Amino acid sequence: MDRRERIREIAESICGEHHEAFKKLVEAERSGRRVPPQEGGCYFCYTVKNPEDLVFDTEFDAYVHRECIKKGLAEGNPEAEIMSYLLE
Repeated sequence: MDRRERIREIAESICGEHHEAFKKLVEAERSGRRVPPQEGGCYFCYTVKNPEDLVFDTEFDAYVHRECIKKGLAEGNPEAEIMSYLLE
């Protein structure tokens, strides 16, 4: 077993199925494919760009960018109003 295979084996043993899900998100982001919320993309923009800005909303059971919430508030989006607590 080469080093790369060993690292993959260790990562999968630590992360299990989450490792595969994360790999799919990274591939989607690199390809520019839209990622729906049920696959981990932002509730509003359907991307996983700027992952440090993503927060999880338990009401909608989805990730959302803080910037997307702010944009939604400016547009009067009622879902953004519900999620506004995530900006605090």
